[in-house]
Amino acid sequence: MKKASAGLVCIILAVIIALCSVGCDGGGNELTYNSENSASSSDIQNPLNSSQPSSTESTAETVLYPLTTQQGETVQVLSTTAPSTELPTMDYNPVDIPTMATTYVNTTTTYVPPTHSYSTENQVTTKPPTTTQPTTEARIKYVSVSSSDTDGNFTDNSINLYVLADAFGDKINATRGTLTINFGATTYKANYKVLSTLYAGESVQIDIGIPSDLLKALETSDDPFITITVPKGAIVSKTNVSNKAFTSIPIYY
Repeated sequence: MKKASAGLVCIILAVIIALCSVGCDGGGNELTYNSENSASSSDIQNPLNSSQPSSTESTAETVLYPLTTQQGETVQVLSTTAPSTELPTMDYNPVDIPTMATTYVNTTTTYVPPTHSYSTENQVTTKPPTTTQPTTEARIKYVSVSSSDTDGNFTDNSINLYVLADAFGDKINATRGTLTINFGATTYKANYKVLSTLYAGESVQIDIGIPSDLLKALETSDDPFITITVPKGAIVSKTNVSNKAFTSIPIYY
């Protein structure tokens, strides 16, 4: 049994020695092929030397890559394609840019305010309330007085003028004011007052003051008579009846 084991060990050692010798003998140059697609040793050493494309070509090139193996074995050379890209060219010469002429235009901008149009449709107009105060003239009835409805006389420093009360009634408001007295070509202003009590129950009494200059003129006159002009509204009754302007009959001094 021991002899058999020793023999097997010797056989294994012999195989190992044989393999080592084969490896040492194959350490030279690469193998060459006798096939149609075999490559020479120079091509194997520099595979890129074969079929080098020019720098201007844009097509792909074929590159052969040899594969090594044990002595006595043959392998097929595989071919592959590597893209070849043409390097871009660029002109670095400076470019002259012409100077552009610039024209400045002065513009004047006028502001135009926006206009708005307002429609009056469907607008509600509100008016302030108006209060109409009735005037005295609107409420009073004015009547005409004839000179024949008047009479008068002088007393000391005043003149008594009487006007028939038929148009005014028997209730008169006491009033005061200014009237005019005509003497010749001269007109004098005088104050008057209307009495609320009728004279003799039938005439409105108006007492008139005589201006001093008129009194002097009357005293020196050969024909001393006057007429009195009573303004509108001098006589006012309780029933709102008043007089229009009228002139009395001549009254002698």
